[in-house]
Amino acid sequence: MAAQEASAAETTTVVTEATPAMSQANATEANPSAQSLLSALPEGASVAVISMLGSLCPITLGHVQCYVEARKILLDDPTSKVPRPKNLERFDECLGLISLNGDNMVGAKLEEKGQKTISYNTRVELVRLATEDYAWLNHEDWDRPVKVDGFDQPGPWMNCMRFYETAFPKLRFKEIDMNGADDVVKYEKWSAFIPGCRWTGNYKAIVMGRPGATERVVEAMKEHSIDPDGGRLILGPELPDFSSTAARDASTKGDVKTLLSLVHPEVANFLLKRDGHEGLLKKTAAPKASPPKTKSPAGLPKKAPGRTASPAKTASPKGLPKKTPSPKTAPSASLTTPKRG
Repeated sequence: MAAQEASAAETTTVVTEATPAMSQANATEANPSAQSLLSALPEGASVAVISMLGSLCPITLGHVQCYVEARKILLDDPTSKVPRPKNLERFDECLGLISLNGDNMVGAKLEEKGQKTISYNTRVELVRLATEDYAWLNHEDWDRPVKVDGFDQPGPWMNCMRFYETAFPKLRFKEIDMNGADDVVKYEKWSAFIPGCRWTGNYKAIVMGRPGATERVVEAMKEHSIDPDGGRLILGPELPDFSSTAARDASTKGDVKTLLSLVHPEVANFLLKRDGHEGLLKKTAAPKASPPKTKSPAGLPKKAPGRTASPAKTASPKGLPKKTPSPKTAPSASLTTPKRG
């Protein structure tokens, strides 16, 4: 019970400290890094915007890697793990937006598993921490409401397609939906790309391979004559399974090694502390706080070390009395010298 209360307090701390700062930033400008990338593009440039909706409770290294690999395909990066579709249009830049499911949905799902949930605002902050090294990747805040006369109204829409299209009217944006192969198989999402489907049009999606589901997506594309080089349903590489469930389990057990193989260190630190563990990022005193040399003379050993006696012998003869000091006074001479330094 005490552990649960501590976890709740930890969650509250993250939300109350992190959310106001984030809201203020979103209310004034879009993600500065993404905005600077777009500002550098010439008029008429084409920008792909990868979007994905999920619980991300919490965000894992696998989620981030999906965006990284998808971006490589779209920008024709030579390090891409899979070939680029021949008929896929060319893009000059690529952004990534991460959208999160609400608390009601996520909470109910985790309650069935007997696990603690992570609030929406905290998940947003964890996304920010896990993606801070990627200028082009950010949380999509189109659903963040603001209070107007006491009522919830649509938010400032600062990190989403609508904002970017308005702020950069001379650029051409194309949104590309991203899903894991397991989700595509579960809901047969390839149906939107079957020739003759009324959904057929400019809609594009990219499927990131998942163990046990990738082959079924490939088979379905063949069955329904969906051209893998058509540039509409794009097949990404199969990536290792970085499960949020596995991350939560590892944190509960205090398994730091496994946890760090699944999530960003900052995310691991939050989870461990929430689950009653010491945490990953320990706060240590600065080296200058209590160095040995700052101890008072009273705290030093009575017998001065051999190396501290040498300053008395090397002192200028003019500054010493004619009578040689007794061995008992040697330490005091050696102690006064370091104090001047």
